Amino acid sequence: MGKRPYEDLKRKNMELSRLDVRERPAVCRALPVKVTVNNTHKCNLACPLCFKQFEPGANMSYPDMPIEIFRDLAEDLFPAADEVALSVSGEPLAAGPIEEELELGGRYGVRYRITTNGVFLGLEKIRRLVLENVAFLHVSMDAATKDTFERIRKGAGWERVLDGIRSLLAERARLGKGPEVWLNFVMMRENIEELPDWVSLAAELGVDALYAEHVVVPAALSIQSLVRHRRLGAAQMEEARRRARDLGIRLHLPAPYPPPAEGEEDPFVSREEAREIVARGGEGDPALEGKAQEDAGKGNSSDKPKEAPKLPTPEEIRAWNSRILSGPAVPCPYAWKETWIHYDGDVLCCDTPTFPHGMGSVKEEKASALWNGAPYRELRERLASGEAFAACRHCHVVAQLSGGGDSLSFVKET
Repeated sequence: MGKRPYEDLKRKNMELSRLDVRERPAVCRALPVKVTVNNTHKCNLACPLCFKQFEPGANMSYPDMPIEIFRDLAEDLFPAADEVALSVSGEPLAAGPIEEELELGGRYGVRYRITTNGVFLGLEKIRRLVLENVAFLHVSMDAATKDTFERIRKGAGWERVLDGIRSLLAERARLGKGPEVWLNFVMMRENIEELPDWVSLAAELGVDALYAEHVVVPAALSIQSLVRHRRLGAAQMEEARRRARDLGIRLHLPAPYPPPAEGEEDPFVSREEAREIVARGGEGDPALEGKAQEDAGKGNSSDKPKEAPKLPTPEEIRAWNSRILSGPAVPCPYAWKETWIHYDGDVLCCDTPTFPHGMGSVKEEKASALWNGAPYRELRERLASGEAFAACRHCHVVAQLSGGGDSLSFVKET
């Protein structure tokens, strides 16, 4: 097998990046070894817990990244990058220029990683593009049954997604090439009891590996977080691990939340009850109502009418994120090796769209120059010194890497 394009440059950049990650300088010697490109803000689904539900307009009305911006990014960053992930806020395979985008990856020798809802795998053309150009394909499939899947992934069809996965795997076997295929699972009250059977379903399909993570929700929807169902979550995760060992399939799980204190119990809430509370925007959640009563008592305002919980606005979340909190250094997995490019050309440090400040725009300056610009230098200095933004101090990614004990990372207060 021949060398991939720019292989020597990529190898050298990777060596420098390892030094940057270890030494954590403000100015990096390497360019990003991974680039996440939000190639579209479109999505063909309307999932009830997705942040896109708080945005105006229909999901498929949003823009793609202009192909001119994508081409410039590819020329600037892809020669040194090892991996490129497509999309954060949309369905990457729904992008209008997806064919040229994938072909550009091949030209510059990057390993594409794509997370998809799987609906477009039913299209022969899309499967061909994926088989030819993608190294890792993650299909979001958060259930083991049709009813649960179609409630969580509103607008997706259970049979259509399963048929698309089976067709892709069959064509990969016939051609002898194609991506490593993963199934992804976002764990919440709605689906946690299906986690072990999901492992069995994945083994039956013949995918290569499995990845599960905790749901991240605003406080008003926290009834779905396993922070509120700790013993149930831990038991189902342990059974899923056992099932994966027995079936011989790779399973990546985060740590479960720490168990309740001795004598403390998680109040049992059924899936149906949790679903109804979410539909009301948190109204009727006993924990939120208890907190409201406690707050009213502290303020000696017992006569004040009780307010229903409300979903935070982007401005409220941004204000929460922008606080500076002192503590130990934050082991950020991104700041020294990965950059994120929004569909409008804005450069972000991670997938937090309400981060206190951006890193610049590729419409004004090349991403390779912004990588060591003033905002990135400030971010790295704060992470290394411990004088970090609240968004970083309570990052759900850092919490999962370090054990998942920080429940505030997964249930955002304002």
